[in-house]
Amino acid sequence: LGKVISSSEQPHFLLTVAHYIYHLQSPALVLTSLGFLSSVSSLFPMSLLACLGQDAEALRDILIHRLESKTEATELKLAILKFFTACVKSQPGLIQLLLSDANHLLESVMDLLKNMQEDEGSSEQDVLHLYLVEFIYSLWSHDCSLAVTKLKQSKDFWTIISKPLFKNKRAVQSTTTVDYHQLNSKVNGFILRIISSEIFLLKQDQLDKALVTILESRFFDETY
Repeated sequence: LGKVISSSEQPHFLLTVAHYIYHLQSPALVLTSLGFLSSVSSLFPMSLLACLGQDAEALRDILIHRLESKTEATELKLAILKFFTACVKSQPGLIQLLLSDANHLLESVMDLLKNMQEDEGSSEQDVLHLYLVEFIYSLWSHDCSLAVTKLKQSKDFWTIISKPLFKNKRAVQSTTTVDYHQLNSKVNGFILRIISSEIFLLKQDQLDKALVTILESRFFDETY
């Protein structure tokens, strides 16, 4: 079933569950595995990093690979992002590992955001956008300073992250209008929290010039 890579004769139960992430024939099994790990990381005061042992880096790599893959289902990417967000909130050791691979995870997240700017998207893409922005906000709200600094150094970060605040709302079918507007409101809410956190934590002369430009042109320009 799963690809077992541990050298231990008696791997931890959570490591056995995590190995199902390698399963390609049954997507539901992978989703169940990730959902269980997300719940454990949020509800129980234990270190997932310690439970995964030497396999943690390999599991990190496969998760990031499947997140950035263009052939993976959106549902799987949502489950991965939910797990990552849960780790930010309650698994400091594991999130440090996830972010330590030359910031590969952050680059993958930014690439997904950039790709979403190029098309109008669908209902699945709207949900993916929400999960991406929520993950980024969790980095701000839990003081992951190195990750935050790296994100702000990404080309056009503030332009990309703030774009949903100012784009024209696309036409949607009446059956999906409510869901679309709810998702759009949640996305905008996380974006505004990111911006407000940045303003609150830094002095005006310390703010990124790109953010200042957006604030001045979009929020404080009376002609806008």
